[in-house]
Amino acid sequence: MKLQIITNLFPLPWEPDRASFNRQQFARLACRHETRITVVVAWLDAVRNRSGTSDSSRLNGMEVSYLRYFQVPGFLRASYALTLFMALLFQARKIRRFAPDCLLLSWAYPDAVAGTLLGRLLKIPVVIKVHGSDINIHGRYPSRARQIAWSMSSAQAVISVSRDLAGKLEKLGVDSNRIHVVYNGIDHAVFHPRDKQAARRQLGLDPGRKPVVFVGNLKKEKGCRELLDAFTHVAGNAPDADLYFIGNGSEARLLQETASRAGLESRIRLVGGIEHAAVATWFNASHVVALPSYNEGVPNVLLEAMACGTPVVATKVGGIPEIVQDSSGILVTAQDSDALESALAESLVRQWDAGVIRQTVREFSWDANCQQVTGILAAVAAKDDEVRT
Repeated sequence: MKLQIITNLFPLPWEPDRASFNRQQFARLACRHETRITVVVAWLDAVRNRSGTSDSSRLNGMEVSYLRYFQVPGFLRASYALTLFMALLFQARKIRRFAPDCLLLSWAYPDAVAGTLLGRLLKIPVVIKVHGSDINIHGRYPSRARQIAWSMSSAQAVISVSRDLAGKLEKLGVDSNRIHVVYNGIDHAVFHPRDKQAARRQLGLDPGRKPVVFVGNLKKEKGCRELLDAFTHVAGNAPDADLYFIGNGSEARLLQETASRAGLESRIRLVGGIEHAAVATWFNASHVVALPSYNEGVPNVLLEAMACGTPVVATKVGGIPEIVQDSSGILVTAQDSDALESALAESLVRQWDAGVIRQTVREFSWDANCQQVTGILAAVAAKDDEVRT
């Protein structure tokens, strides 16, 4: 098949490790199908990062182009789909010449709404992939929720990364027959158990200590503040534990200042952003991986950590309870620092079995994911061919 993907969730020139899950999935789809990707970028983000983002490039066999569109951050957000659609019109002729069998739109708003309009204009069938925050956040606002519901009902199929998210789509009015639950995959060639002490030495860590590791965007909704607060209370009774934040974001300065005020700057470290493949070493070095988010779909951070045999402490939100078992982690209520403190304390003393943890996620793979996605895309394309003939 020929596949045209439209999404904002993809590596950017100034953020090369962004949305690694989409990069991995799309690269595997490109091994099976002729694939082109249009990465949509808000114009102000491009200006701030001094990148034209207009050049095309090739990545893992895919032609990737960047399309800027106009929006005023935080203002008239209900109009973002319209302004994105207007920008996509400039690529309509190019997409028509490519003649894709299907449009794959990855992110509900504004990407899927604008992409569905484009699909109708060009008479190309549409498949939408939703991730979690795109529904959990944008779905709270009636004007955006109506647009999302329209696009989902107009699409030929919708791919959800969890059963929980599929249920939320049904509450928006999306026909359950259109929804397909397809969990994200894991690159088991990269994320697998290694010697924990060796991993710690490789990172320059004391092999005898117990690192608690957070990987993700340093923002309030990821529960960074609660994690730091919980750790400061656990630290006294766990003198061999340290906390590492891996990633960048708006909370970085606050986290550093709070750690300093608590007198724990030597035990709470902000590592910054690192390459996706390097995360595997951190997961293997970790005693536990923590992700106390307020909202999630099915975070690959947890899947990849467990694939390394590392236990997790996370919140009972989104699809997380669908992937974390009692033998692989501890789940708590979001925004509950006391519960998070107890879970961290327990995770540091419990005897975990890395082999058992890894077995809980052995069936999650990108090959299986892409086989399912290909089946959905092929069925949509075949049905469209029948209609045309």
